[in-house]
Amino acid sequence: MPTQLPLSDPEPLAADLDGLLPLEGGLVVFEGVPETAAVAACDALARRRGLRFHRVRARDLVAEEFAALRGNVREAFDEARGPSALVFTDAGALLRATPNPRAGEPRVPPPPERFRRYFFDRIAAFDGVVALCVEGDEPGLDVARTRGVVVTA
Repeated sequence: MPTQLPLSDPEPLAADLDGLLPLEGGLVVFEGVPETAAVAACDALARRRGLRFHRVRARDLVAEEFAALRGNVREAFDEARGPSALVFTDAGALLRATPNPRAGEPRVPPPPERFRRYFFDRIAAFDGVVALCVEGDEPGLDVARTRGVVVTA
């Protein structure tokens, strides 16, 4: 059962998240939470933990080809490397992405599932807090819900 928190003001929410997330990082899923509230809470959490704050518009990373999509996501994580709070706004765009494989790339599992596995592996390996802002039920969101703290509106 995932840990769920109701939306509150950014500072109290940041304090709650700080108490629930592992010291070395963690995953937060803002589900149906206004983007401005999610970003403010993550910024407060970053200040509280002494982390650098990075915000990425996930829809800007979406590409038609699997390799390009994976490369865009890798660059986002690389830019935020080190102790950081990395927030993906509109993360549903990444979870819904249906990239096409290049010639010769395997099709099993299908590229969307392979990409979601890659994305969640990058999240798990990240040295900091990752936050995903999503509107509702997205493909692969169950994985995120079981691995992270879910904040709901």
